[in-house]
Amino acid sequence: MLFRRDAGDGDGRPDLLGWQDDEALYLLPEATWYAVTRFCRETGELFPVREDRLRRDLAKEGLSDSVSDRHTATIRIGGRKRRVMRIKRVPAETIVGETFPEPPGTGGTGSER
Repeated sequence: MLFRRDAGDGDGRPDLLGWQDDEALYLLPEATWYAVTRFCRETGELFPVREDRLRRDLAKEGLSDSVSDRHTATIRIGGRKRRVMRIKRVPAETIVGETFPEPPGTGGTGSER
């Protein structure tokens, strides 16, 4: 699950993958990787790319912003610094071919974008 970036940190949610705003998706690397590989495994497919390679490829293609060799960025969410993969929203939506839905806040309410 992704929360709005301004909705707080979402700690304690076992399904937390990260946050989003009008500019980007801020994905927790390990949680997102686990969710993708689990989904593939449950559908009988193998995800053939290692996590570090995927991060490098996202940066190389210009889909992610990173400031480190780990291909992550540090952002502040709910007063805490978090290391995330910052995926640029517009290029990602273009590749997917649709606009990402507005997520709920940590309180479970959504908002219009």
